[in-house]
Amino acid sequence: MESDADVTTEPRESPTPVDPGAALDSADSDAVVYRDGLDHLADELVYIRALLHRHLLSLSGLRARPDGPLSGLAVGADEIERFLDGVTAEPNADDEAYLDALRTRIDGRIARSRAAGARLPLPELFESFGLSETEARVVLVLLAPEVEPAFERAYAFAWNDFTRRTADVGFVLGMIFGSFRDRCEAALLFSPTEPLRWNGLVEFESVGTAVPHPSRGFLARPLRLASRVVGFLLGDPTPDELVQPFMRVVNPKATRADILLQANELDAAWRGLEVALEGGGARVCIRGGPGAGKKLLAEAFMGSRGAPLLVVDLEAIASDPSRVEDGLRAARREALLLRAALYLDCAGYGAGDEVGRRLELMVERAFRDFPGPIFVGATSMTTLFGGARGGVSEVLVPMPEPSQREALWERSISRSARLAPGTRLDELAKQFPLTGGAIVGAARGATVRARRRSPDRPVVRRADLLDSARQQLTGKLATLATRVGTSLSWDDLVLPEEGMQRLKDLIGFAKHRKKVFEDWGFGALLPYGRGLSALFHGPPGTGKTMVAGIIAGELGMDLFRVDLSQITSKYVGETEKNLAKIFDEAGQSHSVLLFDEADSLFAKRTEVKSATDRYANLEVNYLLQRMEDFEGVTILTTNFENGIDDAFKRRLRFRIEFPFPAPKDREELWRRMMPPMAKLERDIRYEELAFDYELSGGHIKNAALRAAFVAAERDDIIKHDDLRAAAAQECKEIGRLVRASQGDEPWEESGS
Repeated sequence: MESDADVTTEPRESPTPVDPGAALDSADSDAVVYRDGLDHLADELVYIRALLHRHLLSLSGLRARPDGPLSGLAVGADEIERFLDGVTAEPNADDEAYLDALRTRIDGRIARSRAAGARLPLPELFESFGLSETEARVVLVLLAPEVEPAFERAYAFAWNDFTRRTADVGFVLGMIFGSFRDRCEAALLFSPTEPLRWNGLVEFESVGTAVPHPSRGFLARPLRLASRVVGFLLGDPTPDELVQPFMRVVNPKATRADILLQANELDAAWRGLEVALEGGGARVCIRGGPGAGKKLLAEAFMGSRGAPLLVVDLEAIASDPSRVEDGLRAARREALLLRAALYLDCAGYGAGDEVGRRLELMVERAFRDFPGPIFVGATSMTTLFGGARGGVSEVLVPMPEPSQREALWERSISRSARLAPGTRLDELAKQFPLTGGAIVGAARGATVRARRRSPDRPVVRRADLLDSARQQLTGKLATLATRVGTSLSWDDLVLPEEGMQRLKDLIGFAKHRKKVFEDWGFGALLPYGRGLSALFHGPPGTGKTMVAGIIAGELGMDLFRVDLSQITSKYVGETEKNLAKIFDEAGQSHSVLLFDEADSLFAKRTEVKSATDRYANLEVNYLLQRMEDFEGVTILTTNFENGIDDAFKRRLRFRIEFPFPAPKDREELWRRMMPPMAKLERDIRYEELAFDYELSGGHIKNAALRAAFVAAERDDIIKHDDLRAAAAQECKEIGRLVRASQGDEPWEESGS
């Protein structure tokens, strides 16, 4: 194979004329359908050769043959003189007739081939991106050297520069148009907002720097066909590397029968999609919980129409802000190449905050005129495409009913594992309101636990299923709040009768909320503010947090404690954003939220004198609104009820006092703190301990533990004196008075 240096020493000559009649006659003899895209591409390359021939004829009159071994790299003075004199050579009229006839023949074969059902990538690309005839020819001119090396050498001959490897704007326009006016008007097709560049089909190349050299004129800008476009036209299904981390193509296999919804719910969702897509390029928000089947619904629906689905993870793409815009444009191009519908997965991308809104603006810009359907998968109503023409339709994917959840559990438990006897999937389905995807994940996790115990004969126990189900419900919430577990029950609680009754009322409200509001119709009387919120107030150690854990256990829910110091922020809007995340996750996981020491945020409001006061009140109002709308349970605790704003307290459904225990209650608490297995001195005087040491339940527990460890270190039983010493130390640490008894000085103060 000869080198470029050898070629450049050849004298430049005019091209050998083409015999249009002979070429056309041979072409007409096989005017049948194309077998495939490559068969069609071969004809288009013939057409590009004809364009190149015409272009070389137009150039040959301008160029004299320079002398010397590097004549192919030089521009002769006589050429410049003739150019300044305005001397040009008109294209051969027969050449134009040949081009028109060849184009007509190819277009005819395209039409017959597509009518016969052939898939031809080039015409499909031109249609998908809405390219004009001129834009289509630009693609063909740039495609030729990518698929046939001989074109690269032929183009270099036309440039009269064998060191160049890339076409420029001027050459491409010269190949397509003969007149100066036509070339100037067509140059606008390379604007950033025109289809060729907006869709990433054609890319300007940099020359040794990150940006085009400023001294280069527009017509000298080098450009090429995007590598992904070349790959697509040659049948390569691999998406651009840029989009692979956050995008995947789904060729739908799911059908309507795979969607586990009630028949009426599925009919409503399916009909909603049909109505939304009647006009073609619709924007549809498919709303439902994580794993509810939003993606599955979109996949099955597009599968019924024979179209693929391109899934874009907005959370993943937002992780690299520097590549968001390019990534979205590449995803748009991929969807158009594949003629796929778009599915934008909005889970977890920070909707509502400043970063999320910026992402939404970039998404809306990238897909503003996307001609196909765009599905937006969201857990709540989204503002994405809120300004789109025609608006955004909404389709709801409801939570599966208990019977459907039971069927999902049965289907999801691995066939290679079996359930332990007595395991009731119907009870599991009622206890955990999981979506289909969450059930599949929980079943997989339970099976893994069983295999760890017995790889050969795994048996899935009820505990495996319970743990896996809880993890599915509370996985993300655990990153925002702290899970609080308890092994205590109502029997461990010492509280006045009135307080116990109020707690029973709270439990009843939580258990029967759905029945009263929905089944009995009371929801019509209370269209908003159905949330269950409670304020537990009383001195430290009176059992407020413990009762919150018992309530969660009674309701079969997990308790999560929110650290207000971690979520409040001096930056405007940050506190609301943090609260929104917590309530969103708690709502999806059906958890009980506990805000300890709530007085730090909900202290009595003063007159608004500054922007700080105004924003602090906004934070309180936002939390109140979320609590009233929250379908779970919100519990706030405080040691100082009087410090909380009265208007705030009025909006809470329950206010329950945890008073400091009376001597009789303290005696009962001391007794309950001694486990049956503990080794105790026979003569423990609980009444004396209760009378002498004014401690709340939490502090009594601390004293009992302190005494137990002292006895264990001594390898002895727990004695009455151990309990007294521990109680005295506890009083000293909290600064509480101790009554005199059995030799103690009367009313001495332990601690100062």
